[in-house]
Amino acid sequence: MLLGAGYGSCTSFHLAEYRTGNARAARNGAPVMSGGRRVWASFDDVELRSDLFEELGVEFERRCPVRRGRVGSAEARVFSQRTAVDYRRLVARPGSVISPLPALRQSG
Repeated sequence: MLLGAGYGSCTSFHLAEYRTGNARAARNGAPVMSGGRRVWASFDDVELRSDLFEELGVEFERRCPVRRGRVGSAEARVFSQRTAVDYRRLVARPGSVISPLPALRQSG
């Protein structure tokens, strides 16, 4: 579910980035606590292409089941995480354009 957020922060699409098997390696960093102090730590990661996620979300909603509504004042989207991960992996590999694939069937 996306609650008050767009596809730019869709964790299902992020998970798919790790599962593509062809993502570029990247060196990232983040603040962590070590010995009671906040320090910067670097780590090996994959290059995340979240710049594509909003466009992918539009195409995902055209091709896959997504329920839209409101929770309070926030817009909500509910969909199968498995379908979203599979869609991201199959439809838009890093550096490619969205290819015309038939809708994926929603799975549990």
